[in-house]
Amino acid sequence: VECLLLNRDSVGIELNPLAFLISKVKTNAIDPGKLISAYDRLNKSYFEKEIGESISFKGIDTWFSESSTIHLSHLLKSIRLEKNKNIRSVFEVSFSDIVRYISLVRHNGFKLHRDPKKFDIEWNKESIFNEFHSSFCKSFRGLIDIYNDKSNASTTLINEDSSKFIKKYENSIDLIITSPPYGDSSTTVAYGQFSRL
Repeated sequence: VECLLLNRDSVGIELNPLAFLISKVKTNAIDPGKLISAYDRLNKSYFEKEIGESISFKGIDTWFSESSTIHLSHLLKSIRLEKNKNIRSVFEVSFSDIVRYISLVRHNGFKLHRDPKKFDIEWNKESIFNEFHSSFCKSFRGLIDIYNDKSNASTTLINEDSSKFIKKYENSIDLIITSPPYGDSSTTVAYGQFSRL
């Protein structure tokens, strides 16, 4: 994002699929009008179509209540109807943002633990979409800034292990910035926990 604002070419390399998706969305200038139109289509699809079958995977009932599973599944299916891949990615980032909040996970630790205080929360179609709407609005504000300040700089994002890839750019790099290591302590980024759900 900073390179785009400074009109500098950049290469981003990220192994974690969720962090890669977030980076891709944050650096992609999308016409705000097209994004709003797509959001309106998503809203209509979510509220007017039948819910259908819930997504299932091993252990889903450990981390999600039945009511949240039903409506999150329906929201994800509605998101996947979007044909524009870049816009669909924006919706997927907002979806990934709310999944952890809606889950039964306790949020004040670095490892995944269930929160008994969340066991009795009932989710409905409206409450799930309200959470999605709030997350989307946060993303939308940032995306408008990128669109309005877009430059001619190129951004290349690669979803792989940077230690293997960096050799291709030998002698052509001005600056390398790395994030803190992944892990399960207060000094690391707990992407494993965030992306698992």
